[in-house]
Amino acid sequence: MTAGDQPFVAAAIQEFGAGLALPGDADMAATRAAAEKVVMNPAYRVEAQRRAKALANGQGAAAAAYAVETLLDAAGGVRLAAV
Repeated sequence: MTAGDQPFVAAAIQEFGAGLALPGDADMAATRAAAEKVVMNPAYRVEAQRRAKALANGQGAAAAAYAVETLLDAAGGVRLAAV
């Protein structure tokens, strides 16, 4: 069972390379395997730290806008109007 934005956040974290997304019904073996993979691969930690630093530096809104525009570009080049 999932709630709210958890699946979307998990998918974004995985897409960013900062972790792995699991289905809501993942069993203990799948959870353990994913945790071990993330802990044993330093690339996940590096990317998570990079993302955390960007958010801590007050770049949350800019990072969000960049992520949205990146997704829109991938969906066919739709652009947001400047405010």
